[in-house]
Amino acid sequence: MINKKEKLSSKPVKAQKKATEINLVDLVVNGMLEKKGHNITILDLRNIKTAVADYFVLCSANTDTQLDAIRTSVEEEVYKTIGQDVWMKEGLQNREWILLDYGDVVAHIFRTDRREFYGLEDLWGDAVITVIDDDTAERTIKPKKEPKVKAETKDKKEKKSKAKPNVTVARTKSKTTSAKKTATKKPAAKKTVAKKTTSAKKKTK
Repeated sequence: MINKKEKLSSKPVKAQKKATEINLVDLVVNGMLEKKGHNITILDLRNIKTAVADYFVLCSANTDTQLDAIRTSVEEEVYKTIGQDVWMKEGLQNREWILLDYGDVVAHIFRTDRREFYGLEDLWGDAVITVIDDDTAERTIKPKKEPKVKAETKDKKEKKSKAKPNVTVARTKSKTTSAKKTATKKPAAKKTVAKKTTSAKKKTK
C-alpha cells in the first residue's frame, strides 16, 4: 500500500522542478540583458533525446570586457535569487565562448564575431527557438527552417529522368544509321553478279 502522504508530496516536487527550470532561464536572460548582451536566444531542447540539457540560452558580446561582465552578471543574478552556483565554467581564458553549466540550463556567451562560426542554432535545428528583442525584451518563437536536402534530391531525380530519353534516342539513331549502311551494301553485290552473267553470255555467242 502506498501512503496518501507520499502521493501528495510527489506532485509538488515535479511542479517545483519545472518552475525552477523556467525561473533559471529567466534569471540567465535577465543577467544577460543587465549588461547589454544582444541577440539573446533560448533553445528549448526538451523534445530532443540526444540533448545534454533542457535549455540553452545564447547571447553575444562585442568585446572581451563585455563578455566577462555578462558572465559575472548571470552568476550574480542566479545566486542572489535561488542561491545556485555554476556547476562548470569553460572558455574563461580564450574569451571567445564562455559556457556556464547550471545542469538543466546552460548559458552560452559568445563574442559577436565567433558566434556565427560555431553556429549552435544550426546544430540544434530541431529545437524550439525563442528570440528576445534587444530593446523591448519581447519574446518571439522563430519558425523552423525547411530542410534543403529534400529539394536537392528532387532536382537530381528530375535531371536523371530527363537525361534517359536522350540516351535512348542516340542509340536508336546509331542503329538506324548502321541499318542504312548494310542496306546500301546489298544492292552493290547484286550489280557485280549481273555483270559477270552478261560477260558469260557474250563468250557463248
